[in-house]
Amino acid sequence: MSKNDDDFAALVFGGLIGAAMAAPKPEEKQELQEYRTLKQEIALRQQKLGGLPNLNKIIGRPEYYNAFIEAYKMYLHGFFRGSSIISSALLESILKQKFGEKKFYDLIEEASKQELISKGEYHFLHGIREERNESAHEILKEIREEDCNIILRLTMRLIERLL
Repeated sequence: MSKNDDDFAALVFGGLIGAAMAAPKPEEKQELQEYRTLKQEIALRQQKLGGLPNLNKIIGRPEYYNAFIEAYKMYLHGFFRGSSIISSALLESILKQKFGEKKFYDLIEEASKQELISKGEYHFLHGIREERNESAHEILKEIREEDCNIILRLTMRLIERLL
């Protein structure tokens, strides 16, 4: 073998060893696939939810902004119970800011009386009010993604309208 042949063989052999060392391990491949699956789920939930509301209405109010972003991110990552509870608490807080310290029931009634919410929103808010306490205390009760999506979209609409 000539010097050039030896150099070529070393280059090929070194390349093969380098490629083998650089190849991801099976557990790394699995982690990468899990990460890709999670990113796809997040993108799909984001698509189902639609665009974010005009956050300028709450950006100057860090307590509202932070609560909304927390609920939004929890939804995207599949934490539907937490997202639903935070969203409903945020709605109650916004209504309290508008109408004063009252029970959630009375706040919904006041918003309806002043025609700030539609009939559908009125009924849905009362449904949220009734379910929220149960969701917080009945830990085994499942919150469906679709229900959480509706609660979060309603929260976004009412942020736009009430602030």
